[in-house]
Parts: sequence; C-alpha cells; structure tokens
Amino acid sequence: MIGGAINPAFGMRLLNIVQFLMKERAASIENGI
Repeated sequence: MIGGAINPAFGMRLLNIVQFLMKERAASIENGI
C-alpha cells in the first residue's frame, strides 16, 4: 500500500474506513435499503 509506506497510521485509518464502508454497504443490502 502506497499510503502505508508514506504514513502507516494514515494507511491503517484508510483501511479501517474502507472496511467500515464495506460493512455498511453489506448491511444496507441485507436490509433492502
């Protein structure tokens, strides 16, 4: 990950945000929203 190479903390935060968005999207699909 390029961002991780520049700033590990930023890379980890970005990864957490991506995982959160994917989880929210999956929940929305399950709820039919």
